[in-house]
Amino acid sequence: NTQPYQYLLKNLYTLLPDDVGGTIPLIISIYLLQYTKTVDELFLMLSAIRRVCGKFFIGLVPNSSLIDNAKKMKKYGMDICFHKDIKDGDSLSIISDFDEPSSFTVTNFWYSLETYKNIFRKVGFCTCKWVKQHINPQATEEQKIFFADYTSIGMSFIAVI
Repeated sequence: NTQPYQYLLKNLYTLLPDDVGGTIPLIISIYLLQYTKTVDELFLMLSAIRRVCGKFFIGLVPNSSLIDNAKKMKKYGMDICFHKDIKDGDSLSIISDFDEPSSFTVTNFWYSLETYKNIFRKVGFCTCKWVKQHINPQATEEQKIFFADYTSIGMSFIAVI
């Protein structure tokens, strides 16, 4: 296929196939799903994604090892804050550790991998598989160290209709 990729900016809670010209064979989401504030919102967003997904939905979400590995990101200017007994729907803050005026805080919401997987099934994805991320062997040593830390807080998924 020689058709170039097209990036769309749409409201994911109300997205319909007509909004995107039918179904999309591949949807990619990098750290998007954790912006939903409740399990119900997560269900609505994944339902809309499923409506337009033609085959594959791949992406990245925080995983349970975030709890043990969040401190690793501090050296890169990210302070990830959450309470010790975090559960589905609890907020977590990602605070940039840069000097003013460049500092910023992002609020995300926590969901277990099991919750994600259950909702993927409920909205009609036949399979949802968690996939270990791999680091390019050609990366520099510094890049390998960074990506080893970075991949310790996220989990990739492949969902198929």
